[in-house]
Amino acid sequence: MLLFGLLLLICALAGQRHATQAESNLSSKFQFSNNKEQNGVQDPQHERLITVSTNGSIHSPKFPHTYPRNMVLVWRLVAVEENVWIQLTFDERFGLEEPEDDICK
Repeated sequence: MLLFGLLLLICALAGQRHATQAESNLSSKFQFSNNKEQNGVQDPQHERLITVSTNGSIHSPKFPHTYPRNMVLVWRLVAVEENVWIQLTFDERFGLEEPEDDICK
C-alpha cells in the first residue's frame, strides 16, 4: 500500500524541473475516507499534504513504529515554487510490508 502511495507521488512529480531534497514547512491534513476496496482489501485511506520549500526531512507520524497491514497512506508533496523538482532519498529504515500469500496489496 505504501508502494502505491509512493508511485502516485512519483507520477505527480514527474513533470517538474529543478531539485529540492525534502521539506521544511509541514502543513499536513489527514483525510479519513470511507473504506476503499483495492486489490480485494478494505482499506482505510489516510492522506498527508506536505508543502516543500527547502531541504528537510519527512518522518512517518508513527515513526519509528509500524502501521497496521493493508493501510493506504498517501503523501502528497507540493513545491511552493513552480518548476521545482522534489528529490526523495530513503534511508535504510524505509521498508514496505511483506507480501501476504505472495501478493503485495
